[in-house]
Amino acid sequence: MTGGTRPEWAWKILPVVAVLAAFILIQSGRVLATPTEEPELPAETPDEFFAAGFRKHMAGELDEAIALYRESIARQPTAPGHTYLGWAYAHQGRLDDAIAECEKAIKINPDYANPWNDIGSYLMAKGELNRAIPYLRRAMEAKRYCCPHFPHLNLGRLYAVQRRFRDAKREFERVLELVPGYLPAILSLKILEALMAQEAEQSI
Repeated sequence: MTGGTRPEWAWKILPVVAVLAAFILIQSGRVLATPTEEPELPAETPDEFFAAGFRKHMAGELDEAIALYRESIARQPTAPGHTYLGWAYAHQGRLDDAIAECEKAIKINPDYANPWNDIGSYLMAKGELNRAIPYLRRAMEAKRYCCPHFPHLNLGRLYAVQRRFRDAKREFERVLELVPGYLPAILSLKILEALMAQEAEQSI
């Protein structure tokens, strides 16, 4: 799946997967937000540098956010600091740097789920689908996670691209068990049902 010529069916579902991924990203809140006009006080502590970096990040000021995340880490390395620095790198398209930061976060706190899920999503973006699977599964097992439905959603998307439709359906349904009415999962299931119906017709 990660190299060579794509089969014909892959080209047909790529636009669907791209739209779905963009929609999920928007709904998940993992996108850049509109900048605020609130005045900022000078940062002094690691937490303050991190918070300032996050504000810049959400405002789309990635270079400034990266500098502030680095200042936070220089004062006190933390799993969230490295994870969010990686997220900023990912927004710049620096996926290998993003993965490296998440690996540092995991070394600090392997029970922090975010970097496991994020590495999985970055590997998916690189087309390394099979490598992404164990990271997403590890995120599901982590003790500390505010959004345990994210790795299930990502794994469902991955399985859909691999045409493992039944496995994808199971993951999307698990998302809805964790967060009933979650719109990205509902939409994913509808798209998946359409793909499954198309495959059934082609097999006749």
